[in-house]
Amino acid sequence: MTNQFCHFLSNGYTLNVINNQLTKRPCCIYPKHIPLKDTILIKQELDYTATVTDWIPECSECKRVEKIKAGSMRELSIQRVVGEFSPGECVSLEVNFDKKCNAACLSCAPEFSSTWERYNRKHGLADSISKSSPANMFKQFIKTVPLDKLQFLYMQGGEPFYGSTNLTFLKHILKVHPDPSSIMLHYQTNGSILPSDDVLDCWRQFKTVVLNYSIDDVEDRFHYLRWPLHWDNVNANIKTMIEHTDVDFQVNSTVNPLNILNYNNLEAWIIDTIPGGRLLKYRAGACLGNLDLRHCPISLRQAVVAKYGAEHKVSILMNTREVFNRRSMMFYVTQHDQLRRLDWRNTFPESVPFLGSKSDI
Repeated sequence: MTNQFCHFLSNGYTLNVINNQLTKRPCCIYPKHIPLKDTILIKQELDYTATVTDWIPECSECKRVEKIKAGSMRELSIQRVVGEFSPGECVSLEVNFDKKCNAACLSCAPEFSSTWERYNRKHGLADSISKSSPANMFKQFIKTVPLDKLQFLYMQGGEPFYGSTNLTFLKHILKVHPDPSSIMLHYQTNGSILPSDDVLDCWRQFKTVVLNYSIDDVEDRFHYLRWPLHWDNVNANIKTMIEHTDVDFQVNSTVNPLNILNYNNLEAWIIDTIPGGRLLKYRAGACLGNLDLRHCPISLRQAVVAKYGAEHKVSILMNTREVFNRRSMMFYVTQHDQLRRLDWRNTFPESVPFLGSKSDI
């Protein structure tokens, strides 16, 4: 039966490639990646997760964000998996195994972007290259996991409109699923590429289509964080999708110590640009990794609450333990500023008093 504590633990599939192997886990924040071809280990993990009735160590991140009332994957599982299913049936699917992407976002990494990978090799930061083939990963998955019970498909990347995996998946589902019109189709996209006519034709057969735009800021701040993409192009593409399709929209933002004092500008753009009836929600999530929001010093946290109020979604994200390491974070930022011919101080002047001047690094 469907796990009632978290529906993903019994019926969620998030696909990634780790060490050139296709892996499965219940959701995108579950820490254990299990190789899909290891059927014994897959069964053992499913036997463990499907019977969970309370918090387990692997679910500590959901426990943390629910404590600060920021919204968790566990809560989201109730919306994506509706009904009773046998453990292991694929009802909610997130596809992340095609890393082809045209951006090297500062909050991302080469594990998720071919552009990041090329960038690192060019500048001698790393020489590794992915040897996995998205086409082979796709074949392995569809031979292993039936999709006839699928209710929710989340195409991520890389950038899903940059490669061919998205269209291949759509055509396969339309072929094997008994009722594609029951499937909710979501995308995570940087907005820089419009979907092809073939993709648009496929969309007409699904229940709903939602574009989740990854936008952390606007204007030059967008370019800085989503380098080398340009705001004018993304802004124009979004307006094209609004005018010429009937899809719905969401905006997912990663909030970090650089852009947190500018979230109001992004919020105003969202409200002014996307029609209210088609804007499902806009979400502010805490950035992790090199731009981890927990690197904010106390003074910046206080400035955030003073600017937005204690109940604003951005202020709520600050209700977490401080692991501030300004020197490590700013070394990362200034290193890429030099390579990209950018300067965080000029782009985010509001954050300079809290994160230090150039002489401090």
